[in-house]
Amino acid sequence: MENPYQHIESIGNSSHFSHQISIWLDSYNDIFSDFDPRPYSGRILSDDFIAELKKVSREEEFNISELRLLLHEQNRKQEFEPTIIKRIHTYFHDGNSYLTSRMKKIRTRAILLSLGGMLLILLASYISALQSDKFYMKVLFVLFEPSGWFFVWTGMDDLFFGSRKRKGDLDFLSKMTKTKIVFASF
Repeated sequence: MENPYQHIESIGNSSHFSHQISIWLDSYNDIFSDFDPRPYSGRILSDDFIAELKKVSREEEFNISELRLLLHEQNRKQEFEPTIIKRIHTYFHDGNSYLTSRMKKIRTRAILLSLGGMLLILLASYISALQSDKFYMKVLFVLFEPSGWFFVWTGMDDLFFGSRKRKGDLDFLSKMTKTKIVFASF
């Protein structure tokens, strides 16, 4: 996309806004990766195209009701447009499903790590309370206490901060799955 121009237009009343986003394209190829020779129905979307969409859709409180992809009239081939629209929707739906599933797995792993760490800390505390002079008990205490803290902190970090990193991408994908995509001439 050499000269992408985006336009955001608010639609609706003050309590619930939807946006219409318009992006100028030089050709249909601006949507897709330059390195993917497959037909439009299976091509990978361009990182530049996705980055441009993310940039213009950052306002979290607003829905995007419509994404208008604008092309010069002579560059449009309307027979390709339903296939391209379907490919874009498939990308967003598949990405949303994958990321939702991935975040659930990360959350489950984080909870299990934290609980396992707490169990190790409890075992270390129990061993410490025994006040045994036996060597193997001291070794167990030395192993359980730091590993317990490590597991708790790693699990909590994944639970609270790991999912936060992906939340922006998930919000974007979720927003775009509900967006109507249309081609128009300019």
